[in-house]
Amino acid sequence: MLSPILIASTDADREVAIMTVDGPLGDPRHTESLRAALPALPIGYGFVIDLSAAWGLSDGSIEGLRSIARDASVSGQRVIFVCTDLERRAELVVAGLDSLAPVVAGVEHAIPLAHAA
Repeated sequence: MLSPILIASTDADREVAIMTVDGPLGDPRHTESLRAALPALPIGYGFVIDLSAAWGLSDGSIEGLRSIARDASVSGQRVIFVCTDLERRAELVVAGLDSLAPVVAGVEHAIPLAHAA
């Protein structure tokens, strides 16, 4: 089974961690790797999950993303999802992901939201 490649970067000046997902994200188990990153974030950091290069999203993986957003909210962390592909972003919004965390078109739109009240 193919697995997505996860590329993490941090910006200490802006206090944000960015996780880029590249590849298939159809298996709900693949979202567990993203969830595992939440407790590892430095206190006060926002978490941007860039799904622009992810493909094959399933109902189960979208539910996994929703669960990450719920977990972040409970722990007082801020998660922002990025997807440059309009159709895929619309799919995330229709699935209600935006009711739990912002879903934006680019990383440049996500970083200012990482610390919004």
